[in-house]
Amino acid sequence: MWLVLQLIAILCITFVHTFNRWAGINNIGFMVVWPVNITMQAIIAPLFIFSYKLAPSFFQAWFIGTLAICFFGFIVSLFIFGEVLTLKYIIGVIFAVISMILLV
Repeated sequence: MWLVLQLIAILCITFVHTFNRWAGINNIGFMVVWPVNITMQAIIAPLFIFSYKLAPSFFQAWFIGTLAICFFGFIVSLFIFGEVLTLKYIIGVIFAVISMILLV
């Protein structure tokens, strides 16, 4: 259950970061961005609280969350914003996956 909560929270964070970047690129006003950020924070905080409470250890939840945000950010940057795939991005994702496997 903690893993599901952690992944849902990370997906929400990915949405917020994607929305903020999209809003910045399209010069969307602060009065639109601010309510979205506040609403998502109200959803995300309890998910993380329960996830860390239910997780067997802090490090498992932390590293799974770090891996998930790295992976989802990589996917969003490629498919939504069309960034160029570079060796730096690939190495970063590989290191995140390896570190999560070794440390959990």
